[in-house]
Amino acid sequence: MKSLVLLIMICSLNVFAKSHSLNSPQGGLELSVSTLKGRLYYSLKKNNVVVIRKSLLGNKLRGIDLTNNLKIKSVKNYQNRSEWNMIWGEFETVKDHHNGMKLMVTNGNVDMNIDFRLYPDGLAFRYEFPKQPNLNHFEVIDESTEFRLKRNDEAWWIPAFQDNRYEYLYNKSVIPNLDVVHTPLTVEKVNGPVVSFHEARLINYSSYALKRTNPDTLKVDLYPWANTDTRVYGKTPLNSSWRTVQVAINPAKLVESTMILNLNDPADETIDYSYLHTGKYVGVWWEIHLGQSTFGSGPRQGATNDNVKKYIDFAAKHGFQGVLVEGWNKGWDGDWISNGDIFIFDEPYDHYDFAGLSKYALDRNVSLVGHHETSASIRNYENQLDRAYGFLNKHGVKAVKTGYVGTRLNKKEWHHGQFGVNHYTKAMRKGHDSEVMMIVHEPIKQTGLRRTYPNLMSSEGVRGQEYNAWGKPGNTPAHTTIVPFTRSLAGPVDFTPGTMDVLYNDWRPDSRVPTTIAKQLALYVIIYSPWQMLSDLVENYEARPDAFEFLKAVPTNWSKTVGLNSKIGEFATIARKDRNSDNWYLGSITNENGRIINIDLDFLDEGATYKVKGYQDARGASWLYNPHALETYETTVSAGDSFDLYLAPGGGVALEFIKQ
Repeated sequence: MKSLVLLIMICSLNVFAKSHSLNSPQGGLELSVSTLKGRLYYSLKKNNVVVIRKSLLGNKLRGIDLTNNLKIKSVKNYQNRSEWNMIWGEFETVKDHHNGMKLMVTNGNVDMNIDFRLYPDGLAFRYEFPKQPNLNHFEVIDESTEFRLKRNDEAWWIPAFQDNRYEYLYNKSVIPNLDVVHTPLTVEKVNGPVVSFHEARLINYSSYALKRTNPDTLKVDLYPWANTDTRVYGKTPLNSSWRTVQVAINPAKLVESTMILNLNDPADETIDYSYLHTGKYVGVWWEIHLGQSTFGSGPRQGATNDNVKKYIDFAAKHGFQGVLVEGWNKGWDGDWISNGDIFIFDEPYDHYDFAGLSKYALDRNVSLVGHHETSASIRNYENQLDRAYGFLNKHGVKAVKTGYVGTRLNKKEWHHGQFGVNHYTKAMRKGHDSEVMMIVHEPIKQTGLRRTYPNLMSSEGVRGQEYNAWGKPGNTPAHTTIVPFTRSLAGPVDFTPGTMDVLYNDWRPDSRVPTTIAKQLALYVIIYSPWQMLSDLVENYEARPDAFEFLKAVPTNWSKTVGLNSKIGEFATIARKDRNSDNWYLGSITNENGRIINIDLDFLDEGATYKVKGYQDARGASWLYNPHALETYETTVSAGDSFDLYLAPGGGVALEFIKQ
């Protein structure tokens, strides 16, 4: 990840000016920062169209007001033109081109910096509390950052400050109808661009939600510590996360943004990351959610030696890299959601041969994927971190899925507050130092830290596939047409697609997956994860060799990603180029309405010919009435051709472009 070009220019500006401006390297973005009666404001335009109207900046510390009586002490401009290589991900090479402006402001007693950066695809800024005589230990009790929009701008949102964390279906509302919502929050502006609000490089700080304070205004709402109004306990020097505003001309272009990653620190180049790899895994998971087997011990426990060997043999036969086993360790009996303190992370059930199964897998070029369910009992987990990761290392386990089911950490703290952020960071760093790849469920939202700690492979933080096994209401056909333009903008998603039998009437007659099989295939391109699970039962893949062919072929590591014809909540189309070949893969999905989508194949190499292997809904297919009808075909195309995609109601299409 070597920087190829780096240029930094710093110059002093006239600090007595009441307004300071900054332009993006490309993309037509213009930032304006000004003071008025001792208060600090900013605004943002794209191609002279207002994106964010004049909005307030500042913080309130306990006993210190950094929103009023502010003066600008100094302003410094800088710029960067560099690029770096991703170890794994949606892109191979990432450009980091930005122009920056750092303001030092003061209330006459305490100083605070605000660092602004404009990228071709958006704005980022953060608050910095530098070391200084009058500020050492402090508490942030409120942040005044606002995003003023227009009343008829429409947002795609899930509620914040709720017990179910990020696991909700998305809603669409005009700004005045919002309450408190999570980020990423994606807003479609009237006669304007599409904007996503989020944050980057969240370390030792509280994450934030967005609270509507006026009919046109969203304000940063930091998650508090339990039983107090304190949002952040700080010691100088301390930086907030970057507040990010990604701006695109249409939803598809949001998919191509790398700004969140660029705002994070590079990985340590002295560390050997050769242990990292992407892949696909199967495992003892879906059968438990269907009720075929159980987490806890007993006659129907899923984590048995014979059952796990079946999954290992299946993975080895078809070239998959991992087998997840849930319910292998002591602590699952009884009400495990409420009794997280009894989990032991290095003691298997007495009947379960962890060492033997791990060796059995490794001998077949497969790795067990460890599972650490904490039930949000952080004390218990942190007390065992050294033992838990030492156990994984001892047995050659290369990846672990962690879980934090529960409404509060230690039954009192938000998952999303500074306490939670610091715990997730601690666990991530433990995995990093132990050379264990991590897939985190019930997580803190991703903020690009995978660049700094590339063992952070994927996380959940979304209403995933398991909701389709738990009775009504499950997910909707539209849900996955929204996720790529909301949750996925934060980073890789462990959505766990790949269900071949979407009805499973013998086990959950009140549940179903609301898609066709073709849509399940397309999700492997649409929703990115470097570790993709094939969630279904072994026998269901063996029963559908036509669909299974694509699941074996689709890569999990990409060199390019391109957003194509898409409309949030209706349909999504994404193409990605395999990092290890010249082949491209495309997924396209729709909501409950069938449609034909036309795309241009401009993303293919100019002058080249490609054989296309297509997997699409058969005529007459429908998520509701005929979900298993799939047809495959082959054709030949060239770059620049126009191509029609047929999608049945609740359906999709998956394409493999093989360069000739």
